[in-house]
Amino acid sequence: MTKDMLARLFFVFFLVVVCFAQSQPNSIKADVSTEPPCSDTLIQWYLSHLPDVKTGEDTSGIPEVRRLVFSKLCGTCAMVAPYDTVIRRLLIQFLLMDKYSDVRAEAASSFFLLNRAKDYKHDPEITNALTRAMRQDTSAVVRLEAAHTLLSFCHRDTSEVLDTMISIATMRISEPLSSPGPKLKRRCTNCLSHLSKLRRGAVIGLAAKEFDGNEKAIHTLNALSADSDTIISKAANDALTRIQKRQTKGGK
Repeated sequence: MTKDMLARLFFVFFLVVVCFAQSQPNSIKADVSTEPPCSDTLIQWYLSHLPDVKTGEDTSGIPEVRRLVFSKLCGTCAMVAPYDTVIRRLLIQFLLMDKYSDVRAEAASSFFLLNRAKDYKHDPEITNALTRAMRQDTSAVVRLEAAHTLLSFCHRDTSEVLDTMISIATMRISEPLSSPGPKLKRRCTNCLSHLSKLRRGAVIGLAAKEFDGNEKAIHTLNALSADSDTIISKAANDALTRIQKRQTKGGK
């Protein structure tokens, strides 16, 4: 995403927050201004500012702005005890229930933010929610983010995680974006396509040390090293090189 696109998105986000804030009663605005960081009131304020589509509204940009507000909430409060427990609940809720795939993917990738003092890495509810999203979500982006988090955060090395990454790495047809972002006057010739970025993320996942020695992972990477998409072939070759270096280092 270009700097210009990011600037536009954050400008939209700023306008949404300002408009919502101006529409709130003065008593609520005053309460928020005096609240300590991540208090219950402030978290509710964030949640009330998540934009959504109403009948007849232009939907362009709303999913991305909604994701940005949710990301800001998680980034601000996930490390602040005891409010990290509230964010944990919200992450699970948004991962499984939000209508926008951008927000669900954000939730899937944000469990890392939770307070490290908690033993969240072995939390069965988080693992179960991520597994459900990986198995059932209609968006490949969400399924991939859930698989990555299961592998590296929950330390779950299962055939399901591997199969999810292989299925996405070998995708040939792109799914529609839930948030197309600002329209550009001309196509960015150097920008990766949605499908290439998605597949590359899965290829990188196949190079995880948890899959070292796995014949299915190596077979898939070898096949993808000659992929017609040069982004994918390069990522696959880089992944094979990393695996080989680890094996060489481990053999010494």
